[in-house]
Amino acid sequence: MKKFFIVLIIIITSLIYAETKTLYVSATKNCLGLGDGKYKRMRVSKNVTYVITVKRMDAVFNTDDNAKFGNVAVMYVEPPRKMMIKTIKPGEKTYVTTEGNLLFFFVDDPDLNKGGALLEIKRVNK
Repeated sequence: MKKFFIVLIIIITSLIYAETKTLYVSATKNCLGLGDGKYKRMRVSKNVTYVITVKRMDAVFNTDDNAKFGNVAVMYVEPPRKMMIKTIKPGEKTYVTTEGNLLFFFVDDPDLNKGGALLEIKRVNK
């Protein structure tokens, strides 16, 4: 019985630490600029490192000529109490350690925007 609980604890622990989530950031709703855009918020565990990657980027900043966004931004508070903003580019890994919130956004006037970015946020340590 003791071995069963040890194995169960190991399985649960590995599931927690392998935590992976996806999040869609809209180029219209989550675009900060002249419009009414709002951050796309994700709550995560404090003092944990996450790797963020772009799974799909179809964000357009000018529908007149189909001009594409090259990245999406994340803002967070890095321990101890240091505000950070990083860009997340397709094909690259972005590592963040936060005090508990990730705020994702594009920057532009959203009137001519469309699409967005599908992100994967994966816990890489405890």
